[in-house]
Amino acid sequence: MLLDDAADPTSAVRNARLFADEHADVMLGSANTPSTIAMAQVAQELQIPQLTPAPAELPEGKDAWTFRMAMHAAFYTEGLLDHMKRAGVKTLGFLGLSDAYGELYLQALQKSAAAAGITVGPVERFNRGDTSVAAQALRVSVAKPDAVLVVAVGGGAALPHKALKERGYAGKIYHTPASISTDFVKIAGADAE
Repeated sequence: MLLDDAADPTSAVRNARLFADEHADVMLGSANTPSTIAMAQVAQELQIPQLTPAPAELPEGKDAWTFRMAMHAAFYTEGLLDHMKRAGVKTLGFLGLSDAYGELYLQALQKSAAAAGITVGPVERFNRGDTSVAAQALRVSVAKPDAVLVVAVGGGAALPHKALKERGYAGKIYHTPASISTDFVKIAGADAE
């Protein structure tokens, strides 16, 4: 049985409940963090293993039936901070999703950045459905951090990347692994070179 991978967590829960009626042995999904969190509640309730490619953070005791196939954001963040430190980055802007995925990376950064000698700020957030992040990108650009971390997914990660470039940001732009997609390359185009 396949579930839709809607960004709406209520849709994910409604679809996941089909597993109870079908007596499924395992849940696969979701590929996005908010829906994974919603589905994890159902997996816990029904005691059905859930396999997910999303790095969703779940409260202790609520994650016994959810198995993440992606590394936790803290592991990716360590590598990013190490690279940034070697590149001389001292200040880091954050331009990320205002959902569980964005929060996961922001918390990981805030926990580890100081030890790498990097100050995080400004922090700007946006929603997955936003058609413009011009204001957020402008606030980040004006602050002139040495680098910016864009935390978004697929083609949606191109929007903040392009907005930074359009506002003249000349520093380094980093992304999380979720940006990697054909859509990102097509939409970001030369701005992502």
